[in-house]
Amino acid sequence: METADVAIVGAGVIGLSAAYHLARRGVRVVVFERASQAGTGETAKATGGIRHQFSTEINIRLTQLSVPAFQRFEEEMGVPIDFVQHGYLLVAATSEKADVLRSGLALQQSLGVPSRWVAPDDVRALYPGVRTGDLVGATFCPADGSATPHGVVQGYLRRSRELGAEVRFGEEVVAIEVEGGRVTGVRTPAGRWASPVVVDAAGPAARHVAHLAGVDVPVFPYRRQVFVMAPLPELGLGRPLLVDVDTGWYVHQDRAGFLYMGGTDKDTRPGTDEVVDWDLFETVATAALHRLPPVARARVVRGYAGIRSLTPDHHAVLGRVPDVEGFFIAAGFSGHGFMHAPAAGLLLAEEIVDGRATTLSLDPLSLSRFGGAAPVEAVSF
Repeated sequence: METADVAIVGAGVIGLSAAYHLARRGVRVVVFERASQAGTGETAKATGGIRHQFSTEINIRLTQLSVPAFQRFEEEMGVPIDFVQHGYLLVAATSEKADVLRSGLALQQSLGVPSRWVAPDDVRALYPGVRTGDLVGATFCPADGSATPHGVVQGYLRRSRELGAEVRFGEEVVAIEVEGGRVTGVRTPAGRWASPVVVDAAGPAARHVAHLAGVDVPVFPYRRQVFVMAPLPELGLGRPLLVDVDTGWYVHQDRAGFLYMGGTDKDTRPGTDEVVDWDLFETVATAALHRLPPVARARVVRGYAGIRSLTPDHHAVLGRVPDVEGFFIAAGFSGHGFMHAPAAGLLLAEEIVDGRATTLSLDPLSLSRFGGAAPVEAVSF
């Protein structure tokens, strides 16, 4: 039987961020990943967006903690991640959605975020080609941006190992051992590991893993599709990530100008099917053509589907499980996992090593919040 101070289930960006932050505190960490390599779950299909434009304080604070880590990531980890702050532009065509943006804007500004209101006539200066005639208004934050998920995963993997963490690929956790109300270890087909702390960072499989410890966590996997279009010269490069908050449609331009579009084909039932449903492309195309008419001239390059783990209030579950000592959850980030990974790993390490996260309270993300009236993230796409 082997031993570790902390056993982490899942080698996606969240699990590896936690491994890195724990290892740098001198903790003996082992990460178990059933796949043959890191970041093959949710992280593999993430588009890489990083934003401050949320409607709740906790999500804004998580971004504020994460952005400095992305800014210094290449220097600290030795892996390029192409971090660029190109901004997010959120547009609204109804008074209802405009009010949501205004409310979020007021909160963001009160927390020091440089978001601003943009009148419809000024939207095209930020994004040429946008149809503005029906818009009520928009918000823009120049500090929002994007990075490469693969680079971030590889950086955390590399530095975690250098600091002594062990990452075991192709090894699925099949049991979490609990005795007298506390975690004692995990079992895989290869054997048993004794560990007083187990972290469930299993992404779409987080609910299943939690069940192994006798815990129910409301994290459910949903399919999300992305369609990639060839570059359009008339749009130029370096455009903000554009979101139509009424339809949910978004377009993210990478550094080469390729356009990644999605947001309108949200499945209503949980599932892990990653087969692309091309029949749903029509809803994406309709929203795209209405808001950004030039895309009618763009060529479709490919489509892909990924899994997004959602909670009822679109906030992560992060921190200790009250009823099982030594068991921690880091899952259900509801599409924000990549952008909040640096903060999540830091805070989880504090919670485990120091007994409580001190940089930022994890109370709003506690599993126990679902017994009350938790605020819902209103700016979700």
